[in-house]
Amino acid sequence: MTSNQAQNIIDKFGGVSELRAALENTGHNLDRAAVYRWTYPTARRGTGGYIPVGKWPLIWKAAAVAGVELTFDDFLEGRPAEDFLFGLDG
Repeated sequence: MTSNQAQNIIDKFGGVSELRAALENTGHNLDRAAVYRWTYPTARRGTGGYIPVGKWPLIWKAAAVAGVELTFDDFLEGRPAEDFLFGLDG
């Protein structure tokens, strides 16, 4: 089963293009395919619907600059923080 965490956060930015633009505005350039991969199941070489933990600070900064309201719950999406802190990094 695939999470909706990545898609929900992408939607808060208004889509993949808008998220990429927000990231570029903070000096971080990710290609379109990398962002889409977050929404793909692992069987399709995606991250199972999760944004890798290492990208979270970039997303937070992009949200602050773009005026997108995010909460920690948007990232956890009902999963315990330990899942992310101990290696589930996609």
